[in-house]
Amino acid sequence: MTTIADRVARGAAYLDVCEPGWWERIDLDKLDLRKPCRCILGQLDTDRQEHDFWSLIAARFGLDVFEDDDQRLGFNALGHSERAFANLTAAWRALIEARRG
Repeated sequence: MTTIADRVARGAAYLDVCEPGWWERIDLDKLDLRKPCRCILGQLDTDRQEHDFWSLIAARFGLDVFEDDDQRLGFNALGHSERAFANLTAAWRALIEARRG
């Protein structure tokens, strides 16, 4: 079973390749994985349209949301519960804070 930390680490490694320095552009005060405009990918992509968010994000970052890349890489919560999103947000926050030192 994959932990949230494992998924977030995979997502961070993915972003390290396609968006070097991505963690410096995330506003931790706004970070909230429940809200597309405030999630990791939403904060990195300023050219999205709210009504078609996941399609545009998938194209922008080369993800296949139908194959659950967004969940496998920690960009979306498994089960979509409030607790799952809170735990995922906390994991991303911890990783970013660690990178910022």
